[in-house]
Amino acid sequence: MPTYRVLGDLTVVHDDGAEQSVTGRQASALALLLAAHPDGLTRDRLIDQIWGEDQPVDPEASLHGVISRLRSIVGSDLATTPSGYRMRARSIDSAQYEAAVARARTESNLDAMMEASRLWTSEPYRGLDDIPDVRLEIERLSRIRRWSTRDRIELMIESGDSSAAADELAAMVSADRFDEETLGLYMRALYDSGRKPAALRAFRDYEQLLAEETGLEPSAHIRELEVAILTDHLAPIVSESRPLIPLHLEITFTPTERGGSIAVGRAGEGPPLLVHPGWMSKLDLLSSGLDMRTPMWAELVKRYEIVIFDRAGTGLSRAAPVASDLDESVSEMISVMSECFDGPVPVLAGSAAGPIAVKAAVERPDLITHLVFHGTYASGPTTFPRDVANSLVALVRAGWGMGSDLLANLLFPSASSEIKEAWSQTQREFTDAETAAILMRQMYDAEVTELLGQLDLPCLIIHYRQDKAIPFWGGEQLARGIPGARFVPLEGRTHYPLPGDEARVADIVEEFTTETSLTAK
Repeated sequence: MPTYRVLGDLTVVHDDGAEQSVTGRQASALALLLAAHPDGLTRDRLIDQIWGEDQPVDPEASLHGVISRLRSIVGSDLATTPSGYRMRARSIDSAQYEAAVARARTESNLDAMMEASRLWTSEPYRGLDDIPDVRLEIERLSRIRRWSTRDRIELMIESGDSSAAADELAAMVSADRFDEETLGLYMRALYDSGRKPAALRAFRDYEQLLAEETGLEPSAHIRELEVAILTDHLAPIVSESRPLIPLHLEITFTPTERGGSIAVGRAGEGPPLLVHPGWMSKLDLLSSGLDMRTPMWAELVKRYEIVIFDRAGTGLSRAAPVASDLDESVSEMISVMSECFDGPVPVLAGSAAGPIAVKAAVERPDLITHLVFHGTYASGPTTFPRDVANSLVALVRAGWGMGSDLLANLLFPSASSEIKEAWSQTQREFTDAETAAILMRQMYDAEVTELLGQLDLPCLIIHYRQDKAIPFWGGEQLARGIPGARFVPLEGRTHYPLPGDEARVADIVEEFTTETSLTAK
């Protein structure tokens, strides 16, 4: 079976060791299919991504020609599916790099991290970054490299190799002069290697640069680091990076009544639990651990068989028409549950999923045994100020980059800039700006307060008191309106569980739902 190199020029290495570069439309198709591995892409998606607005006269025939020529290169690795094509690649160099990084981060082992870093031989998919889906994959892989590089350098500093770390960081600081996370590591490495004056000079240079080019001042975090170095009271290094915890989802697709298919993922071996993804998701990012929410859901996988899906129009369900209103979102959830389970199951509904789960439980009480609400609400109009909601929807629609940055700050207000940047990029991979705006508008307009009294099943409500994304009042709405609901307020300035808090939240959920034992299909 051939192996595939995507780090650098796209290359197929055949069984006899012969290397074959792939170019033209065949390279575009192969890059798209490798980026989507192992799920594949529909014909429509391939046509749209390969040709964009410059469509051929007969798109289907043109795609068939591209696939035929590509198959002459990769052979039986290129498989036909009912709706399109997928690669059955056994070996991709980027996947080997990802696996090595994941192992090294789990072990916090410097030697393993150094070995993983050597597998990154070049920038991925060279010359193919004009293809939207490939560009997203390039961003995803580059993010893994940034995280792993930071982790490796932190381990170097911890192990006493601060001098070498400082040399490497100097180049990184020069490449991105406004990256305070890297600057902070550089200052620390200089100090730990006996170069205190150089560490303080690095801060002063940054302070001057910031003042001259932006008129701003350094953040409180970097100022505190300067004081700690100045007074020789530098605390041990503590990484703020969230670990990559893959969920290893088994992903399948189920047709929808409105067209297209919904991607459904499963993981775990315990009693079943439906996890509604909330606003948006992308199952392949969850599966590989690149979604910031995976630490929480990984804890649930230890206790349940979780079933989670990408909402229509998002993630791996992008080909399906987005739900235009609350009723269509409810129908979508009911359809997934009917397809995936033999009987009723508990449901975890967080963020935007609260009103959807409430209405689904009222319409189909036979499908749900318990409702667990996390960081959600019942009434959008009374939870979110109308002017703020309108502004956010307009910002997301007009500039998805700025909108996702703002939302990252709301969801992870206390996190490092690295984590916020990662989540901002992740959100943009979920879907396009228009679909994000449609689902956000739906979230802000949802109103199910009058249905709360009709819920006749055990309900648990978990909400952080200082949640900036969905205010604590949202959880109070549910607690006051649902008969017999259990309300568990948590301390914290966050929307999703804080690092280290995931197991406690999962324990609360498990304790609440263990009254019933269920079996998934």
